[in-house]
Amino acid sequence: MTVPGSAYLFAMLAVLSISQSAASGAENTADPTLASMTYQFKTTTNDKDWDTAVAVHVICNNHDVAYRECCGADRRADHWDNDSHSQILDLPLTEMPTKNVLDACTFRVTARARGNDEWHFEAYLFSKYNDGSKRDWRFLGGGLNSRSSNIAIQDFPMSKNHD
Repeated sequence: MTVPGSAYLFAMLAVLSISQSAASGAENTADPTLASMTYQFKTTTNDKDWDTAVAVHVICNNHDVAYRECCGADRRADHWDNDSHSQILDLPLTEMPTKNVLDACTFRVTARARGNDEWHFEAYLFSKYNDGSKRDWRFLGGGLNSRSSNIAIQDFPMSKNHD
């Protein structure tokens, strides 16, 4: 036996269910999550000494979401001549922020020389997301001058300089 209006009630429940499914699906795909990062440097007009350690940070909300220190131990591989590129290096992630969150983050490069080193560079940051999309950044005009083994720091806003 059919109760009057029950077909209408079932139809409304079906529409509500479909709307909620569509809304929750849209939320899951609207802002992809970071899956991996790599980076590379181009030394421009002043080389990086082999014994200068370089650290790369991606800082969001005052803490690292990605960090790596490298490139200050091998006499051959870690000396970056003028007008040369470093190898592409993995940047280990400590968190997986969304693409939109990264726009409010900072890309930080630090250098610590064993003595004195002035290094001029461009930095390239490459990211991949869980939906298969990619975003690349290019930071121009980098320059660090580490004196007496002090750490030199340069910050670049990630809200700019990306494709």
